Amino acid sequence: MLLFSLVFLFASIMDGDCQDTNTVLILGVRADAPPFSSFDDENGDGDPTQASGYTVDLCNRIAKRAVQDGLYRSFDYKKVEAADRFDALKNGEINMLCGASTVTLERMRVSDFSLFTFLSGASVMYREKKDPENDERANPLKVGVLGETTTEAEANHILQDLRKKNNNFGLPVHEKLKLQSFKNHYQGLEALKKEEIIAYVADREILLALRQKDMQDSHTTDIVVSEDYYTSEHYAIGLGIGNPDLRFIANSVLSELYDWDQAGNRNENIFTILSNNFPKKRFSKSLETLFRLQRITRGRKIPAKE
Repeated sequence: MLLFSLVFLFASIMDGDCQDTNTVLILGVRADAPPFSSFDDENGDGDPTQASGYTVDLCNRIAKRAVQDGLYRSFDYKKVEAADRFDALKNGEINMLCGASTVTLERMRVSDFSLFTFLSGASVMYREKKDPENDERANPLKVGVLGETTTEAEANHILQDLRKKNNNFGLPVHEKLKLQSFKNHYQGLEALKKEEIIAYVADREILLALRQKDMQDSHTTDIVVSEDYYTSEHYAIGLGIGNPDLRFIANSVLSELYDWDQAGNRNENIFTILSNNFPKKRFSKSLETLFRLQRITRGRKIPAKE
């Protein structure tokens, strides 16, 4: 009986080890958040292996290290929407969330996070009106926003501030705006072009990328993105709770990228990755400081409790 129990225990341990090393690491990727994450097909319906973007590049480096260290056998991608991304992480459908994810205290209830990866904020995209007093748009009081995001809660405040600063926005200050939620950013952009909404509120870097792509594809010239950031958003890679080994690998990779002064790291650091995904953009000192403050030493390995 004792021998049987020992054999069963050994088999269970071996099965657990095999399950860990044979598991596929699933990267959840937002399809509509360029330059942080997107698919080659703007609707996200194409080959999911064609994912690209700043956060995707970081996730790829982390995933490759996790496979190299034997934590996972391989890695793959899964498309997620803004509305269900944290549910997918909580339910174990994905192991990492690669997109434009703001760290909040409430989200920490259902998700672990890596070191901060970017510092951004919400802004406004709208169509410039030469004659604000004669507004003939179908729904001049509707403002678009991506559902289930931190921006959604701040949209009214952001628009009130913008109207006070910019007469070309096109509405009297006293008018009350109505929010319309969209499933993805591409739907919001199309609604703005059709003048079904007066403005669209989202991360400023995403708005700039959407406008740039639309100018190339449709040659629209009257879409304006406000110069201001109306919120402060700290982005990070979402991780499933209860996976300290993956968190260790993720933060090790990021910390190495943030230490760009090291001689062996000059050709592959966080700013080379940023430059590849944000062409010609000048990054703020605040972002550089954010990275510098997160250079974490490896330290001494703490033995596991027996």
